[in-house]
Amino acid sequence: GNKASDPPHFQPHQTDKADRKLLEKRFKDENDELELVIVRDMWLTGFDAPPVHTLYVDKPMKGHGLMQAIARTNRIWKDKPGGLVVDYIGIGEELKNAIRQYTQASGTTKSPVDVSGEALKILLDTLDVIRKEFFHGFDYSGHKDPQQALALLGPAMEHITKLNPEADERGRNKGVKEYLDQVTKLTKAQALAGTHAEAIAVRDEIAFFQAVRVSLIKLTRAGTRESRIEKQAALRQLVAKGVLVEGVQDLYRTLGLEKPDISVLDETFLQQISEMPTKNLAAELLQRLIEDEVKARSRKNVVQAKEFTKKLEEAINKYRNRALTTVQVIEELIQLA
Repeated sequence: GNKASDPPHFQPHQTDKADRKLLEKRFKDENDELELVIVRDMWLTGFDAPPVHTLYVDKPMKGHGLMQAIARTNRIWKDKPGGLVVDYIGIGEELKNAIRQYTQASGTTKSPVDVSGEALKILLDTLDVIRKEFFHGFDYSGHKDPQQALALLGPAMEHITKLNPEADERGRNKGVKEYLDQVTKLTKAQALAGTHAEAIAVRDEIAFFQAVRVSLIKLTRAGTRESRIEKQAALRQLVAKGVLVEGVQDLYRTLGLEKPDISVLDETFLQQISEMPTKNLAAELLQRLIEDEVKARSRKNVVQAKEFTKKLEEAINKYRNRALTTVQVIEELIQLA
């Protein structure tokens, strides 16, 4: 603001009304690099910016003012299931009182704040489902070490592509799709309950499941319609594991493949794919690459693209219905490529 009583070294940082309007606009823009603001009274009430996900509190507040301040972060938005309040001064009791007033006044019975640990229960239940239904019989115990976690990515994806390779209505591998959905649920619960001691204890395991998810999105058809937001959310969750993030971002190298020049699916690259030990993953990856290539070409030649799409679907259907072995479908896809 502009206070006459401010010391001289504050002067360069003074803002006028237009400056503040611009800052507000920037802060509400999810793509702007402005990520953090320090506020005292302004913006605490009557200010709406759904992308904001964390509120750090070091100022005593109570009642309606406190509820309004919390409402700054708890808007559900895209992949964000709610907000996190980081409390530096112990407003827990005030918050409970404010919630009591709020729920009575609004006639709702459900608390707007997850004090009971409901999100933690969802997190642990979903984790249990992923362990039992998707990783039963697969040993990923080395995942705490980033290098080992990277080495496990390929085999883990292979394992999941084999679980239920039937196609859904969009021709995607059902097992892979179900896995993506469960990890999305896990990620949302973690965003709400991630600071609980029990959630922190399983953070590495969750990061590994998320790394597998991001990798499947990048390499298979199951994730072709994933939004940028979802990919970013998953990558954001992985920053604790620096090496893993780099590995996920450069998946081709992680899997021992040279990065393909997609404009021409070159012979050496196709050869490398056909020699991958993870055959089911190789088949999924080829489908994805060819599908992307067909899309790129369809802009130039619609008739040819239709023909290619038909052939691709035929090959995939044979593979999904187990009429072709994985090796045969890879051969057929390479011919198509």
